[in-house]
Amino acid sequence: MFPPPALLILLLCFLSFLFLPQYLPEFLPLFFTPYIVRLFWGISKKQVLIWAFFVGLFCDISSSYIFGIHTLLYVSSAACTYGLKRFFLKDKFFSLPLVSAIFSFVFSSLAYPSLAIFTHRYCWDASLILLDIRHAILIDFPYSTLIYLLPFLISLGSCKIKKLRGLSCY
Repeated sequence: MFPPPALLILLLCFLSFLFLPQYLPEFLPLFFTPYIVRLFWGISKKQVLIWAFFVGLFCDISSSYIFGIHTLLYVSSAACTYGLKRFFLKDKFFSLPLVSAIFSFVFSSLAYPSLAIFTHRYCWDASLILLDIRHAILIDFPYSTLIYLLPFLISLGSCKIKKLRGLSCY
């Protein structure tokens, strides 16, 4: 299975960014993580960091939180996890979702010191790390799997329909 094009992943991430919070407010993954991780295998590290900057800036503009925190976290998480592409193959089924879950965990782990620096009232607890691991496994991993698998299933279904049309006699 080859990964879907990055533009299609970006479109799916953007649509989920718009509609998932309205219909499933408890299910809040890092929406653009699959797109950033998909770019790991397509472009250089410098270009990935530039795209992570723009994605973080978009999240900052659409968020009511501290301006710049998403940009900082997306860029620093992309810089930390970019090297994982050496250990995972992009055409394996669970490679991209697994790297996305690791990206999510790194993002959440870097959020604690960043929030402690920018807002002095932020309280850090060791149990939050376990909560982040659970969030990365139960929310971000299935979300990334769905984002990567959905275009594959759609294209597979359209190929089957075309093949079926070719077999039918009129």
